[in-house]
Amino acid sequence: MAVYKACSCRDPKTRRLLGKRCPDLSKRRHGKWYARYEAPKTADGKQRQPRIGPFDTEKE
Repeated sequence: MAVYKACSCRDPKTRRLLGKRCPDLSKRRHGKWYARYEAPKTADGKQRQPRIGPFDTEKE
């Protein structure tokens, strides 16, 4: 399982979500915690990595 912090800030030029690339994520109260895990493959063999969250703390 991969745990990471992300936010919904947008790039001022492109208006795309910054997510994990946001420079403000080092601030304590900025962003939320998410996790990805390996789920069983679908019937047609596609890999799935669902995202769960958001959580306020990494321990949650």
